[in-house]
Amino acid sequence: MQSKQTTWSQIAFGADLALLVVPFAPAVMFKTGDLFEGLYKSVKNLFQPSSKIGELKLRGSYLASYEEKLKATFSWFKNKGFEVQEHGLNNIIGREVRGINKDAVLEALNKGEKYFDPVNNTNVLRYNNINIYLDVVDPSKIISIDEAVKVKSRFVSGWKE
Repeated sequence: MQSKQTTWSQIAFGADLALLVVPFAPAVMFKTGDLFEGLYKSVKNLFQPSSKIGELKLRGSYLASYEEKLKATFSWFKNKGFEVQEHGLNNIIGREVRGINKDAVLEALNKGEKYFDPVNNTNVLRYNNINIYLDVVDPSKIISIDEAVKVKSRFVSGWKE
């Protein structure tokens, strides 16, 4: 008789819930108590900041090497007088392979045309197909970054004061 092997995730949670839990639970948690404690900590971290970099609180859970990139990028911009929010940091790092690096973003910050985005209620600096979304109250806070060949139709020329 051939025995069917069942994994701990199928036993503890059922197939559907296991798909949600397994990515967050380290593979070393085999004891029930450890498993539920690890699950609790993992889910809790989804809704609370995992660490604080300067004045930035990271809400996501990142590999240590990626978190170091976030810290370095945040510090680099902080030294230039800008505070980049987590979403913006991820935008910058994610676009490095396409040539949208820190220097290109800094150039857009210094030379960009001013627009207002009423959909996101943000001021925008646009230069070399890079859109940098800034906080309306504090334009030194970078919220997000994207790329677009043309000026978005929703953009209004000038900043909201």
